[in-house]
Amino acid sequence: MSEIKVSVIIVSYNTKKILENCISSVFSAGESSIEMEVIVVDNASTDDSIHMVREKFPSVKLIVNRENLGFASAVNQGLRKSEGKYKLMLNSDTTLLGNAIKTMLEFLQQNPSVGAVRPKVLAPDGKLQRQGSGFWRFLKNPNTVHKLKWISGCCMMARYEAIRDTGLFDEKFFFYNEDVDYSRRMKRRGWELYYFPGACAIHLCGASSRNLDKLLVEQYRGKYYYYQKHYGRFALFFYKILTAFKLMAKVGLSLFSYNGKTKEEAIAYSKIVKITFIFLLFCFVPMLCGQCEIRIGEKLTYNVKVGIFSAGTQIIHVAQKTYVDSYPVYHIISHTRTNPFFSIFYKMDNRVEVFINEDNLFLRKLIKNLNEGGFRQKSIAILDLEKGKGQIIRDNSSQTFEIPLFLIDIVSMPYYLRSIELRLNQKIPLNILADNGVKTCEAIVEAREMVNVAFGKFDTFKIVEKKEKVKVWLSTDSRRLPVKISIGTNFGEIVGMLEKIE
Repeated sequence: MSEIKVSVIIVSYNTKKILENCISSVFSAGESSIEMEVIVVDNASTDDSIHMVREKFPSVKLIVNRENLGFASAVNQGLRKSEGKYKLMLNSDTTLLGNAIKTMLEFLQQNPSVGAVRPKVLAPDGKLQRQGSGFWRFLKNPNTVHKLKWISGCCMMARYEAIRDTGLFDEKFFFYNEDVDYSRRMKRRGWELYYFPGACAIHLCGASSRNLDKLLVEQYRGKYYYYQKHYGRFALFFYKILTAFKLMAKVGLSLFSYNGKTKEEAIAYSKIVKITFIFLLFCFVPMLCGQCEIRIGEKLTYNVKVGIFSAGTQIIHVAQKTYVDSYPVYHIISHTRTNPFFSIFYKMDNRVEVFINEDNLFLRKLIKNLNEGGFRQKSIAILDLEKGKGQIIRDNSSQTFEIPLFLIDIVSMPYYLRSIELRLNQKIPLNILADNGVKTCEAIVEAREMVNVAFGKFDTFKIVEKKEKVKVWLSTDSRRLPVKISIGTNFGEIVGMLEKIE
């Protein structure tokens, strides 16, 4: 079988009919010369969409979620399962015209500095759907190729190298602004974004999200998080104030124009008041995010036990922000030492330094200094995420290997898990750099458990990864503290209980 060239990822939620049109247009827009796979990620639809896909498009790979995870999480599921060198991400309310896939593919192949491309997008009535807001978007000629600041997720084709460099979509965005954030991150990595009118698509715009109240709330929620992420809390505060004034002005205008004479006016007025109340609530209530930011200087001290015996301590310290090959990274140091009594039987003094990307927390460099049981070794893993190549240097030998789209290690694993919105029974795909190469595995949010540590009792998510025999208990509060960590070994389970936070 020939290599898959294009992976088409479609996210759907209760859009049976338009999803059928979307998939049909994808197969029509493809050509026999292009090896292609189609992946549909269904966000817990209740309108028989799943049955329709299985019956009418048996070749489509279907991912079925038990609940609506939002656009960013669903796209990430598709990206992890995809194999193509080029990824086309579509909303289910988008229909491709002509040979759109072929022309976008050729454009990316002819322009290696371009990370992602957007086609000309039309409304059902044939009018151009301009991207962005404000007056400046009207200055661009829609019939010429030009650069973009960001690309809408309704139809975006990106090359694998750019996605690997940028990482996955930020799952803190449920719906709206995840594409703006992703485009910004891709451009920060040096990739260009382009508009290409040689390909064309029709977008129904909002047909995949029919609940107007929720749609508007998620739109503002996404904007607030975007401002907080890229401009800081002060910028978010001022943006909220401006939004509040804008909404109050709308209420004032509606009060001025409302005379209460007709039923239609009463309904329109009540909707304005309802939506305004929701938005004002968002303006003055702090952002609620299920994930935790990495804090420079955070130091976690664990009491390490083997069975019932206290064996030593492990200190994990977020030392600083620095750079590896011009990329901003977090430098995290783990130092594990056995106590004097346990050292009589088995001495350990291991120091591991990891360097993880600031934006997606993927591993970029790993330094190990091992000293345990009389065995000593120093190794350095250098990872070129952009080329998909890795090299491990040990003493006088070296090993090169292919690396996947995203990669972590045992030390950085808790920090990666802390960045994810967790749910019970959730499955989290992982690629872990182990001593003998990259291991593809899966962690499961297995249960909610109460864990007692030296300074308190915590409600936690218990996350289990069976291949590397790792268990992590993360607190369910906003700090997402790894209050307990367990690793299985040949001579038993080693358990670290959090005893101090600095």
